[in-house]
Order: sequence, then structure tokens, then C-alpha cells
Amino acid sequence: MAVDRVSARASAWRLAWQQQRATAQALQMALWGHHGAWSLGIGLLRNLRMAHKTALVALALMLPGGLLIHDAVELWRDRYALHQDALRSFVQYKALMELNITLDALFQQMLRKEQQWPAQRLPLLRVQEAAQYQVLQAALDDEFSTPAATVAVERSVRKLASSRDAMLAHQDDDTPAAVPGTPSPRWVAVIAYARDLQALRAVLSSVRSQALDSDLGVKMLRTGLADPQFQLMAHLSRLGRIGQRLYAEPTVGVKIHDMALLMARSELLLDQAQPMFDHVRDQQLIDAAEAERLMARLQGLLRTTEKVLRTAATAPASELALRSEVDADAYAHQVAEAIESSARLQTLALGAMGARVRADHQHYTERLLARGAAFVLLTLCGLYLVVCLHRVLAGGLATLCQHLGDLGSGNLSVRPRGWGQDEIGQALNIVGRAAGSMARIFSTLDRGITAVAHQTQALSARHTDLHDSRNQTRGGIEEGAQLVRAFDAALGQCAEQVEDAAEQVRALHLGAQRSQQAMSGLSERMAQMQTRSREIMRVIGLVETVAFQTKLLSLNASVEAARAGTAGRGFAVVAQEVRALAQRSEDAARSIRGIVGQSVAEIDEGRQMSDRTCHAVRRTAEDCQTLDARMGELLRRMRASHQQSGRVRDITREVLPAMADQDRLVQQMTEVCDTLRQEGAALRLSLDHVTPRG
Repeated sequence: MAVDRVSARASAWRLAWQQQRATAQALQMALWGHHGAWSLGIGLLRNLRMAHKTALVALALMLPGGLLIHDAVELWRDRYALHQDALRSFVQYKALMELNITLDALFQQMLRKEQQWPAQRLPLLRVQEAAQYQVLQAALDDEFSTPAATVAVERSVRKLASSRDAMLAHQDDDTPAAVPGTPSPRWVAVIAYARDLQALRAVLSSVRSQALDSDLGVKMLRTGLADPQFQLMAHLSRLGRIGQRLYAEPTVGVKIHDMALLMARSELLLDQAQPMFDHVRDQQLIDAAEAERLMARLQGLLRTTEKVLRTAATAPASELALRSEVDADAYAHQVAEAIESSARLQTLALGAMGARVRADHQHYTERLLARGAAFVLLTLCGLYLVVCLHRVLAGGLATLCQHLGDLGSGNLSVRPRGWGQDEIGQALNIVGRAAGSMARIFSTLDRGITAVAHQTQALSARHTDLHDSRNQTRGGIEEGAQLVRAFDAALGQCAEQVEDAAEQVRALHLGAQRSQQAMSGLSERMAQMQTRSREIMRVIGLVETVAFQTKLLSLNASVEAARAGTAGRGFAVVAQEVRALAQRSEDAARSIRGIVGQSVAEIDEGRQMSDRTCHAVRRTAEDCQTLDARMGELLRRMRASHQQSGRVRDITREVLPAMADQDRLVQQMTEVCDTLRQEGAALRLSLDHVTPRG
């Protein structure tokens, strides 16, 4: 019982699963159609022309491609903008560094003039400073990445311009300091100008750091040489100025402290930049030997400054120049060389930075141009291929439609040929081969229809002959029936005369004469019936021959219909009906042959009996004396003849329905021939529309 429940439950689950699956398939068929998930696209493209299909497919492919191209263009534009920004940033940075170098040289010349040393370069440096300041302003006119950066740079530029105006106002001012030991107003303006220039460098470095540091070599040059030397030059200038005052004025703790602080800052800058400087030197970004020589000068100045500070801390103010290993001129010369070395290091760094930035920008520009040219070329190639594809598809389909239209209009003389190995070319080749095959098929069918028409005409003529023979046979049979009826009546009369012979011999003699005459006519009639029966046998043979030829004709028609394929199905049905009709005609003819043969045998036998009766009548006429002895035998034979006459009458009645069936069969064969003739005419008319005529 448990097994039955489990089996029933499994059957119920299986039935439910099949119902759900059938429901899902019906729902899918209702939603998606026969093509499944492709139904929507197929339905969309099915009713569009080839140009619209090509445009729609190209648009569908161009939308994601356009998005990708847009993203790629944005990325390349951002990168190109970054390179452009790096180039502009380098121009601004270079202008700032060159202004700083010129400004430091100007400060040194101003310091030499104040110490009453030769300062022949001072006018030239002032002109150079003004020109480089204009260059810096022109370089800073570009917009920056963010409004905050633009505001910060503009603020620093305005402050620098104000400091420069103050410096220019006090550059020839010889007013001493209000407080002894402090800088004069001219040096206060100079220091403020240098400080604001350094502040502008800091702001510009922070704003342009992303663009400048995109190249690792530029970053190392900037952080290892340019920026530290920029700050170091300011420290060295102040260090030289304080050192000159230390030699010229009494030694005080403030000067020593400031000088020590500047030296410590300078050493800290060099120590911080040393690792990056080592990278720059190891990677051969600048001339390593010259860079080492210039750095040695800077290190030597710091060591000399350290000695001067130790001497100034222990010696009296009046003995500094005497006890120091370096005098004021040598120290000033060493400071000038160090500043020149720092400027030279900045120049080397700027040259290397500019070469890398310009090379990188040129390389990226060339790469971008190459990519753009490749993209344009590939786009043009793609458009060319799309246009070619559209023209191939549209032209091929138009040619295919034109040839199919010609075939549909009945022109089988076309022989399309594809120019390529694609599907359209193969379709054109197949259509050409199919047109040739159809032309051959229709030509064969035309010949077959012509032959069928001739055979149908011959069959119709034979049916006419058969109809005439049938009418003659029918007349002969009717006449034979009349003769049989007359023979039957004569036999009745003979029987009456035989019965009355005993009473009236004279009447018997007269009856014998009449019987002799009647038997003579009967013999003639029986001979005629025998002749008619032979004619019937000949007609039946003709019917069998017609039936056999009809069977052969129907077999030939079946073969031709099979060769014609779908177009010959109706003709195959007609051929089958003709074959069945021929079979029935042959069976009926065979039956009629048997019946007529039996009738002929009976007629022969009746004729023999009639001959014997005639002989007996003659003997009765010759010898009336033996009439009584032969009367009984004659009566018996007359009765037998009466029975045979009834049999002949029955046979005649049987032959008449057979003749009626034969008549109906002939009528049906005539109708079939007419139908076959009409079908052949219709098929001939159809072939006239399709088959090419010479």
C-alpha cells in the first residue's frame, strides 16, 4: 500500500510538472513567438528596407562605440590637458626661477655697491629683472585648474607686485636704519621682495605640483635641485650680507645667532635634498661631475661659515679679521661663488626639466596624432566596409528579387549567376540551377502533355469506334433475341402440330412443310446469330486491346506525373482513375467474352439441332409412313429445343445488362477522356505562361 501511495504521488507530481512545463511553453510562445528571444529583433527588422536595416544596425553599433570613443577622447583630452598644463607650469616655474636667479644677482650687485665695490652689472641686471618680471606676469596669465588656486596665485602675484614696487622705490635710497643693527629701508624692501617671491614659488609649486610631478624625473629635479636651491640662494644672500657686516662692525650675539640660524637652515635644505639629488645624479639627468663640483662649493661655503662663526664667538670684535682664516674679501668671493653655483644648479635643473617636459609633450603629441590618424583611418575603413556591405547586400538582394520576379512571371530563360562565394551569390547560383531544372522539367512535361493529348485523341477515336461497335452488337443481340422469340414461337407451333399429327396426317404433312420452311428461316437466323456472336467476340477483343493500351497510357501518365513532382499530382489522380477504368473495362470485357462464348456454343448446338430438325422434317415429308414412329422422338427433341431456346433467351437477357454496363463504361471512359483533354488544355495554358518559347 505504501508503495502504491508513493507511486501515485510520483505520478501526480510528474503530471503537475508536465502541466507547468506546457503552460510555460505556451506562455513563452505567446510572449516570444517561434523565434524565442530573437522574435523582437526579427519582428523589428523584418519589415524594413535594406538601407534602413543597415542604418539601424550601424546606429545600434555606433551608440556603444560612440560612448567608448567619447570616454577615450575625454581620457586623452585630460591627459593632453595634463601635458599642456605641465608645459605651462614649467614655463611659469622657469620664469619664476630665472627671476629669482636674476634677483639674487641684482641683490649681490646692490650689496657690492653698498660696500663700495665694483658693481658694473647693476644696470644690466635691473633691466634684466624688469624683463623677466614681465615674462613671469605673462606666464601667470593662464587660468588654473580651480578657482581657489587662481585666487591664491593672484593674491601672491599682487603681493609680489607691491613688494617689487616698494623695492623699486627704495633701490636708490641710502637712508640708514632707524635702529642700529637692523636692515635699512632699502634692504627691508629687498628682503620683502625676495620673501614674496619665495611665497609665490610655494603657492605655484603647490598648485602646479600635480602637473609638474607627472614625470618622475621632473619631480626629482624639482624637489632635489630646483626648490632647495631656490630657498638656499636666499639664505646664502642673507648669509653673505650678515657676514660682511660681521667683518665690518663689532661682533654682537644677534649677528652670530642669525648667521648660525641661516647656516643651519642651509645645511638642513641640503640634507633633505641629498637623497633626491643622488637619484638625479645616478640616473644621469644632469651632468654628474659638474653637479658634484657645484655642490662641493656650497658645502665649502657652509664649512667656511662654520669656522667664521667659531672664530667670531671666541675672538674680540677687533681681532675677527686678524684671527680668522678667511678675510672679508675671500668670504664675500666664496659667497658669490656659492650663489653662482646654486644658480648654476638651478639652471641645470631647469634645463633638464624643460628637456623632459618638452620631450614628453612632443612624444605624447606625436602619439596622440598617430592614434587620431589611426582612428580616423580605421573609422573611414569601417564606414567604407559598411557602405560596401550595404551595397553588396542591397545589390545582391535586388538582383535576386529581380530574377525571382522574372521566374514568377514565367520567364524560365533567366540564368542568374552569383559573383561571389557569399550566401547571396550561392542563392543566385541555386536559383540559376533551379531555373534550368524547372525549364527542363516543364519542357519534359510539355512533351508529355503533347503525347498525352495525342493518346487522348487516339483513345477518343477508339472510344468512338467502340461505341459504334457496341451499337452494332446491341442491335445484333436485340435481333437475336427477336429470332429466339420467333424460334420459341415456332417450337410451340411445332409442338402443337406434333400433338395434332396423330389425328390429322394431312395436317401433319402441311405442318411439316411449314415447319421445314420455318426451320430453314431458323437456320438462317441461327447462322446470322453465330456471325453476330463472332462480331461481338471481335469487339470484345478490341475493348480488351483498348483497356490494355489505356492501362499502358495511365502507367506512362503516372511516370510523367511522378517526374513532374508537385505540379503533376492532379494528373496522377487522373491517371490512376484511368487505370482503374481500364481495369474495370478489361474485367467487363473478359466477362462478356465468357458469356458470349457460351452463347456461341449454345447457338452452335441450337443450329445443329435445327439442322437435325430440318432433316427430320424433310424425312417426314419424304416418308410420312414413319411419322408415327418418329413422333415421340420428335416431340422429345422439340421439348429439348424449347428448353435450349429458353436458355438462349435467358442468356440474351443477361447479355443486355452487360451491354448496358459496357455502355456506361464507355460513357465514363468518354467523360474521362474529355476531362483529361480539358486538364491537358489547362496544363498546356499554364505551361504557355511558364515555359520559355523559342
